[in-house]
Amino acid sequence: MIVSFSFVAFSFAQDSNELMLVTNEFPPYAAFRDGQFSGIAADIVTKLMNQAGYPGKIINDRFVFAVRSSDKRIFSSIDDFKNLQIGVNESTPTAYRLRELGLKKLQMVTSEKFNAKKLVAGNRIDAWYAPYLILKYTIQFEKIAEKEIRIAFHDIEVEMYIGASLSVPDETVALWQRNLGEMKEDGTYQLILSERKRLDQVFTFDK
Repeated sequence: MIVSFSFVAFSFAQDSNELMLVTNEFPPYAAFRDGQFSGIAADIVTKLMNQAGYPGKIINDRFVFAVRSSDKRIFSSIDDFKNLQIGVNESTPTAYRLRELGLKKLQMVTSEKFNAKKLVAGNRIDAWYAPYLILKYTIQFEKIAEKEIRIAFHDIEVEMYIGASLSVPDETVALWQRNLGEMKEDGTYQLILSERKRLDQVFTFDK
């Protein structure tokens, strides 16, 4: 079974009676800490694996533009960013989207931490484009004061999915779906996503 997130890649190998979970590290969705993986997506998928799994929708995130808090400009569309220097992580869906939208002044980095530093400390970019949860995690990890950054524009919502190969039996798919429903009914799903709610309380999106 193949799990396809926008950023976190989980995969399951089905061998007779076994399922093996494999993931890469991409906080805050999945991170390797104290000898085990944890994180919003990893916790949900692990819980589902323990209950026999689920091959459908998992979680939503959003692509956003962040600017320095001292930047008081109002941004009402993507066009407002076309003449600005935008920091974005190369070889990611965010970079691909900005290219597709025709933005030319892109400063590519290999890690979001460089975007954070270039925006706040170096003033070398005008805006930072990233998934919201990753942006928030990076700020916390790099110990950057949250008051230094303002979310200036909310671009698009993105959904993350688990995909199953056609060889997975229908009854297995149905079991995953049923177990996710039970997670939502007993509050487990909402408890895991509460981390997202706490993050949303920090930044206020400009309207």
